[in-house]
Amino acid sequence: MCDLRDFLPRLEGKGEARALLAQIVLALATIHAIGMTHGDIKPENVMVDRSGNIKLMDFGSSYVRPTAAPLERSTVHPSVVFTLAYAAPERYAGTSPATDYWSLGCLFYELAMRTESERPKALGDNVLFELIDLRRWVEGYRNGDNLRSHLPQDGEVLDSDSLSLLSGLLCPNPGCRFTIDDMLNHAYFANINRRDRTMSEFQRLRQDLYKGDVNSFSDRQAKYLDTAAQNVVARQKILIQTDRYNLWLR
Repeated sequence: MCDLRDFLPRLEGKGEARALLAQIVLALATIHAIGMTHGDIKPENVMVDRSGNIKLMDFGSSYVRPTAAPLERSTVHPSVVFTLAYAAPERYAGTSPATDYWSLGCLFYELAMRTESERPKALGDNVLFELIDLRRWVEGYRNGDNLRSHLPQDGEVLDSDSLSLLSGLLCPNPGCRFTIDDMLNHAYFANINRRDRTMSEFQRLRQDLYKGDVNSFSDRQAKYLDTAAQNVVARQKILIQTDRYNLWLR
């Protein structure tokens, strides 16, 4: 097992990148459903095993709502420990599901570019400073700018679905940023099916999630999350949402 940073050079194409991203989306959906935000999504905090299964790690910057109720888009908790290169523009004000989605967008771009070109730098080294001028992007967004104009030339290799997903996740306005529902229904994930190499692992992941297990996490974190998930309302929310995810992954 290694972290996603070390795994990037081993990616075998768009299908594998899409499968990895889909698992991270499901992991985020699960923790958000039980009232938790991660707060520090980045490749170093995503472990990948030999079968292509991911484990979400390092919950040191996370926040758990005391009631363990599902988090709403507007839920914000102050936190000062995070990785700047993957941080949303509003991150200094606190964490929310939307801040996790921005970080996921940074991670997604890195996945997409690694499978399309030999970029020497990690996205996390330069996303807010070299790759995207944050102030210019925010101002451009207000004026109706397209994200493509703020990407380097090699960003042209992104197909329309990838660019659409990236634009939705890297939306400067957290109120308009893509949510789990937006991702589940996005065209980028339309081609996930049983022919994908990691589909057997997806089947197992779906079954485990439906049973209420949390196998996308390390053993220590899973024990903690399982305790939090005893809240009946939260568990019912997970089951209801997971049933929808099953349809998405078929």
